[in-house]
Amino acid sequence: MCYALGADIGGTRTKLGLVELNTGQVLESMVLATEKEEERFLSCMLTGVQKITEKISGKKNIGAGAAISGYVHHQSGTIDMSSGSFIPFFPGYPIRDKLEELLKIPCEVENDATAASYGEALYGIGKNYERVLMLTLGTGIGVGFTAYKKISWANALMHRAGHIKVGSGTERNKECYCGIDGCLEGMCSGTALEDKGREEYGRVITAEELFARGKEDLKAKRIIEEYIGNLCTGLNQYIYLYAPDVIVLGGGVAKGLERYAEELTSRLTAKVHANYQVDIRFSELKEKAGILGSAALFL
Repeated sequence: MCYALGADIGGTRTKLGLVELNTGQVLESMVLATEKEEERFLSCMLTGVQKITEKISGKKNIGAGAAISGYVHHQSGTIDMSSGSFIPFFPGYPIRDKLEELLKIPCEVENDATAASYGEALYGIGKNYERVLMLTLGTGIGVGFTAYKKISWANALMHRAGHIKVGSGTERNKECYCGIDGCLEGMCSGTALEDKGREEYGRVITAEELFARGKEDLKAKRIIEEYIGNLCTGLNQYIYLYAPDVIVLGGGVAKGLERYAEELTSRLTAKVHANYQVDIRFSELKEKAGILGSAALFL
């Protein structure tokens, strides 16, 4: 049996788990608050790892993988300076070396969306497919691609793939921080969906509430129809770019989209050859995808 630690480091929470790599079983896991100051961050990571490994006596870890937002330089194990970050000290930070020094085991780092896609391709809904494209629809939009059970490039080259243009220019689009008016993240992230809800209802309304209202409420129904249209415009572009066998939707918005699976599929009109077919599926691993994908960097 081979065991590795996986850490999915988010802006608010860090999810840790000890994974049996052959089966994809998460033997022990926990959720920590993500600290924004370096010393506290490292101290919290060490404490969390110690608590998990104490519970699983006799299991020797071969390494620890970390999933993070942004562009990752694998050779140096650093987070790119241009990526920006929800953690102030992360840009340019040598996170791999710092974690190795802290944990005294080999460490690897990967973009969070790529790690989630890798987890789904190996252990989740994508395991019976060769080419797996995953979108995490949350505060932003993450995109990861795995082909033949392998991560397809040396660095996190898709870390801003959520910023393809889908708006026609006629909508009341808000310019995203990427500089593109009507990009996919600016129109189809959970944040964008909730912004639309606030505009329509004049109050804070969650994506979950919008989907619940979508059965009967005309305002919510209109917002969801527009959302699905924009999302499928983006998905059709990804089909031409990556020719996936399956598109896996994850993140907080995906749960509300499950009842629209048939509509989503019917709007995927892009074909890369005459017999091409793509399936739409929803994440099986949920919040464990990043833990499993980052631990699997040691396969």
